Amino acid sequence: MITAYMVKNAAGQDLRIIRLPDDCDPNDQLAPGEFAVEYDAPRTMPAIPAFVITEDVLLAQVDAGREAAQMTLMTAGGAKKYVYNRKAVEAIDARGVLVATLNALSLIDRKKRFPFASAEAALSGEALSVVLARYDAAMTASSAKIAAIEALAQKAKREIRAATTLAAKQAAASVQWSV
Repeated sequence: MITAYMVKNAAGQDLRIIRLPDDCDPNDQLAPGEFAVEYDAPRTMPAIPAFVITEDVLLAQVDAGREAAQMTLMTAGGAKKYVYNRKAVEAIDARGVLVATLNALSLIDRKKRFPFASAEAALSGEALSVVLARYDAAMTASSAKIAAIEALAQKAKREIRAATTLAAKQAAASVQWSV
């Protein structure tokens, strides 16, 4: 018989479900660390012992690391996400449009097609094309870094799945997220 346990990180977030044979007592098997195992009642357990570390746990660690690294480049707030998304749409829409054409748009057309950029241009005194170029440059720079982090995560996950020993899987999960 096998019993399922929910592995949680130090913040109490669910990471993965692990399964242990019923004859394994988690109280005897866990070593110091920062994980919680939930069964009859939630209780803090120091760490996951080596025999319990599974590929799924390591993949979840990579996912959590990727999320943390990418969020240093992204915005957590819902309203701000919306604003950045809309600015990105405006910047993409402006690609390929001649600068003279952008700057010659009527005020009504500017506000309709580029509401964020036109509001900023009006307040800053900059040309609409300058504001849109700045949006595009910022979006391109952050997208490149976010994509690089995603590539690191995918590489690590492929290596974890391909590794044949626990030590190799753990080594593959040790990702340096700086890009």
